[in-house]
Amino acid sequence: MERLTGGALADRVEELAVLRLAVLGEFPYLYSGSAAYEERYLSDLGGLPGGLILAAFERNRMVAAVTGAPLDQELDALRDPFTHAGCAPRSIFYFGEGVVLPSHRGRGIGTTLLEIGESHIRDTGGFASIAFGEIVHLVLLNWKDVTGGGAGILSIPKIGLPAVHIESWVTLFGMTLPKFAFFNIKFDASPEGFAALFGLPISSAYYKIFLYYLILILAFITAFATSRMRKLPVGRA
Repeated sequence: MERLTGGALADRVEELAVLRLAVLGEFPYLYSGSAAYEERYLSDLGGLPGGLILAAFERNRMVAAVTGAPLDQELDALRDPFTHAGCAPRSIFYFGEGVVLPSHRGRGIGTTLLEIGESHIRDTGGFASIAFGEIVHLVLLNWKDVTGGGAGILSIPKIGLPAVHIESWVTLFGMTLPKFAFFNIKFDASPEGFAALFGLPISSAYYKIFLYYLILILAFITAFATSRMRKLPVGRA
């Protein structure tokens, strides 16, 4: 692992740009920048008084990198939200991007780079906070068709109590048989809700009680299944 500055950055800037484009071009980032822009951005970042570029190598091949700079040296679009929130950009160090090749994830490389960066920031002094970019959160927030956007799980209908009733009677081979219909009893104030169905006063406690017993039943099922699996002879020598 190495901090890239000066000549070292100039020698590796093209490789670093390729790494960033390869990782940030994948879902959920879907970044479509150019190599020329990346090289210019990284060169400018490396030229900042507080710019920080850390890279990890395997057999002289760059496999991960972390970039950052003092927030007061970043673009206005990054500084403004902090300024409006009453934070002093001069006291915040901003980690812009951390990229790790898919083949090297899960090894703690990214975490180690951030720890080295944090140690460098601590040695430099003058910073009270560290800020990170959150691209995934923005994608999930704006992808309303899939995630519900800002409403999140609140837009997902609540689960109800499965029930069945006889919808009608049918004749088959001379026999009269019931035709069942499945429906969902909701825990709300609707005429088809749980309270109205059983003639009870409307209360949010019914839904909490239902969830409690549902979780309890699922816990018993899980405990029973895992207990049975532990007794299986599969995998034993």
